[in-house]
Amino acid sequence: MASEQELLEAVKEALQKDGQLGQMRAELRSAVLKILEKKPINISKPKVIEENAVINDLIFEYLEWNGYRYTSQMLLSESGQTHPAKPRRQLEEDLGIEYDSKTVQIPLIYSILAQMKANSCNSNSNSPS
Repeated sequence: MASEQELLEAVKEALQKDGQLGQMRAELRSAVLKILEKKPINISKPKVIEENAVINDLIFEYLEWNGYRYTSQMLLSESGQTHPAKPRRQLEEDLGIEYDSKTVQIPLIYSILAQMKANSCNSNSNSPS
């Protein structure tokens, strides 16, 4: 017969395997933060302004792509967004990111960084020596 400790370890391993343990920890952290902020748990968040929503969407996509699902859920919880505000294609269009076989495979924030680096290199090479 298994001891109580062995049973607890088996339950913990099962919860870890299917990702529920991390999700429960994230939800617990979120609930504790809400209590520490001394705000009622069901308080409605202020409307997220457009610029913040775009930035949150870019960060959310980055977190999800890298497998930081609990962190991404915490972002949504703390920001008051229930899900990303705009679809990826709309963000690409709004931000002027060219859609191609390379950009579709990476988070948009990487594309923005690559575009900024390319612009910086081009402006440096065009400046007089």
